[in-house]
Amino acid sequence: DSTSASAQAVVILQPTGQTTVTVRALGALDTTEPIFQQEIGPDPAQPDGIKLPRSASGYLIRLDRPNTLTLVVNGNPVVPGPTDTLLSIDPNGRVSAVTE
Repeated sequence: DSTSASAQAVVILQPTGQTTVTVRALGALDTTEPIFQQEIGPDPAQPDGIKLPRSASGYLIRLDRPNTLTLVVNGNPVVPGPTDTLLSIDPNGRVSAVTE
């Protein structure tokens, strides 16, 4: 089924400040190895941001500091709220804040 195969959100992290980002596949346990984890900050060498590895199930993105990055999902910029530190992105690119 080609429709579901193409439903993989393309996500780019564009940091506006220093933050540590941990990304797991959506639905993965906290004990699962992250698909991306590093401290990032604004980098003139990467003006377009950092593209996440593809994840068929979507993404769960944790920020150690809110308000430190813009997500570009399928070409659309999404700015997390000032208190959002956990965000989910489904395979179709819908972003929602997750309350813990």
